[in-house]
Amino acid sequence: MTVRESCLERQRKSFFSSINGRNIYIQIDGAGPAMVMTHGLGASANVFQPLVEIFSPRFTVVRFDWPGLGLSGLTKGQPPLSVPGFLEDLEGVLDLLEIESAILVGHSLGGSVSMHLAAKTPARVSGLVIIGAGRPRVEESQSRTATLKIAEIARREGLWLNVDDRVSTNIPPESPALARALLRQVTGATDPEGYAQVCDAMCHPSYVDPDYYRITMPTCIIGSTKDKIVAPEVAYELQGLIGKNGNVPDVHIMNGGHMMIIEDVEGVASIIDGFLAKI
Repeated sequence: MTVRESCLERQRKSFFSSINGRNIYIQIDGAGPAMVMTHGLGASANVFQPLVEIFSPRFTVVRFDWPGLGLSGLTKGQPPLSVPGFLEDLEGVLDLLEIESAILVGHSLGGSVSMHLAAKTPARVSGLVIIGAGRPRVEESQSRTATLKIAEIARREGLWLNVDDRVSTNIPPESPALARALLRQVTGATDPEGYAQVCDAMCHPSYVDPDYYRITMPTCIIGSTKDKIVAPEVAYELQGLIGKNGNVPDVHIMNGGHMMIIEDVEGVASIIDGFLAKI
């Protein structure tokens, strides 16, 4: 029995697997077509739990923690984390589960990696949902400097001492307190070196734009009015870059912060449902 067959027999399954030499924590819920959810910096697969509960009755929802984050952590002897490495990890998870094609739902960094996969092998992506995803920070001096500063602080002080600063940057005060509580717990429990390496990876020259012209599958881009990490204008910028091939993505701008997937679960789910109904 293959791993995929074993997973499809159960409504819920979680396990660790060695992928590209890294120990990755994977969770699978539900049954049906594959939907793969990938999270962002300082988070874990747990931030998708509310959406998993909504979509797992209709989809086999796969989520995993990026190396350095969540339960995956860092693997001794491996090179520093990189965005190209994350792409290999996403491909590795799909290969392990024998998923030929999936709907990708990526938040922030996860959205960026999802776009890379969609551009590299379009046949593996049946639909693409990008939530709060930005572009490379290598040449964006202000955001690059800020991100590298966060990495420095994480290594020097850990994350619990400044976790509320990280949370307030991601979630505005008018958003639900439970959203801040969840992100506070997830970010505070993150390995500081893993967090710092992900920051470094987002500023490294190896993190480049994907070939947007090759993103030919139905695409939905979600931004947010009060997002301090990725300005809502970036959603339209990505729409224009992808749309040059004639595949113009849907764009939705929500009223909230960067963590819309936990700030307004029903709102995000409604947008995704509307998108899925058209593909």
